[in-house]
Amino acid sequence: MTNLNILKIITENIKSHETILNKKINLSSIHYFFKKIETDKNRFNYAYLNYFLYNNISKEAVAKRKTTSRDFEDILATIFNGTITDEEKRGNYNDEKFYLENETITGFAVSNKREKADVKISNNYFVSVKTLMQNNKEINFGSLEKTTLFSGFNIEKFLNERKGVSSEKIGLGSKQRLYNLLYEIKKQNQYNKF
Repeated sequence: MTNLNILKIITENIKSHETILNKKINLSSIHYFFKKIETDKNRFNYAYLNYFLYNNISKEAVAKRKTTSRDFEDILATIFNGTITDEEKRGNYNDEKFYLENETITGFAVSNKREKADVKISNNYFVSVKTLMQNNKEINFGSLEKTTLFSGFNIEKFLNERKGVSSEKIGLGSKQRLYNLLYEIKKQNQYNKF
């Protein structure tokens, strides 16, 4: 990847002219920043950022390497003075004391919040980074935990990624297996609840 120090210099120059980026960072200011890259692409700093993002993230040869998520995390951390959470010690803290349906679902939500945060900006703003392949046909549940998503529908035995119970074609891992899993919920008259 191109040197992040150059990105830092360009970003600091932009921040000297854009006061919104010097305030507390939130989703609105992140959106504003990337919108400016698009709308002001003929100005030098923004033109450079477009060049940088294309050559390090979007270009097809780069995107196929499957390393762009980590690269994009580094870029976000550089632009917004953040830190990569993989480099920090993290714990399962439920400081907000929220509760979701039952202890299992609550526990997974707290863990998911910890595990899915990729970049920490300031002290309390976390970003989960996802980059996409343009022609990805894979079914990916991403941050949905299958145990919590399907809990209470008597289908837990089918939740193996590749192999079902016996030779059934029910479960996760393909469109047909997922369809059959949803049909199993429907057969139990629980589809509306699901």
